[in-house]
Amino acid sequence: MDTFPIIHCRDLDRSLRFYRDEFGFTLKFRWPQDGSLEFAYLERDGSGLGLGRPNGEGYGLPVSTGLPATFVLCTYVDDLDRLYAKLQTHGVRGLAAPADQPWGERIAYVQDPDGYPVLVIQQPKTEAS
Repeated sequence: MDTFPIIHCRDLDRSLRFYRDEFGFTLKFRWPQDGSLEFAYLERDGSGLGLGRPNGEGYGLPVSTGLPATFVLCTYVDDLDRLYAKLQTHGVRGLAAPADQPWGERIAYVQDPDGYPVLVIQQPKTEAS
């Protein structure tokens, strides 16, 4: 059974382009097939991501637990510095520049088109890499 997050987006087409073009996700399903996009399911390296309208016609309001909503999407990449530089040239807002961490990973934060933080991680290089 798969588990994946669904991000509520103000502009689904813009968010679809962001995750597809900048991070390499592939569109696997869209609804409806024609017309105005209401939901998209994307995959990259076996991980899924849903993009949807928060209050599309026929849908209720998102459920609430009474707690503040916090969300960070994490994604691993092979070359963080190259991707971060590309994102900057495409006008993506950087929230924290690439930096080495004490546990060995190199991380950066960027902001997606709807304002959500995206944690971009490069695993430590091994002797074989």
